[in-house]
Amino acid sequence: LLSCSEDELMTYDGIDGIYFMPKQEMGAAHFKEYYYDSLEFSFGLILAESVTQRLKVRAFGQMKNFDRVFKAKVDSTSLKPGQFEMSEDNTFPANQYTGYLPITFHRHSDWDNDTAYFVLSLIPSNHFEPVMPNNIKYNTSTGLPTDTIPIITFRIKVTNVIPKPGYW
Repeated sequence: LLSCSEDELMTYDGIDGIYFMPKQEMGAAHFKEYYYDSLEFSFGLILAESVTQRLKVRAFGQMKNFDRVFKAKVDSTSLKPGQFEMSEDNTFPANQYTGYLPITFHRHSDWDNDTAYFVLSLIPSNHFEPVMPNNIKYNTSTGLPTDTIPIITFRIKVTNVIPKPGYW
């Protein structure tokens, strides 16, 4: 005869992982969450010379009562030195499952007629492993799964051009 014991609740026992928390939007079809693995940013309507984008990162595993370090690296970019700032070592706050990777972009005339790109990845640190490479991507019309998107890499496009609104 088999039985269960209620004395011990089994908890997660594995590697603490980290991934980019993709932007989520509720879609009309089937009320699914739609995931995006990129960001398009324009200085077009912004007067500031520098803007910091905070990319949301999410941890899984055991929550810790101390700050932890997570790491990110630039995979490829058309940005020149001095056009952006990003630290490889970043702090994930204690007692949280959500943190942020700040990237500061400095306005540049190179982007007046062109779009720059920036691709970055989460990399292993002493506290986290980026072990979840993909997530499900849904069709925005049908709400059905269509593909997978990477969630340990993130793409950013930067420009000074004012983008055409999606409703035009």
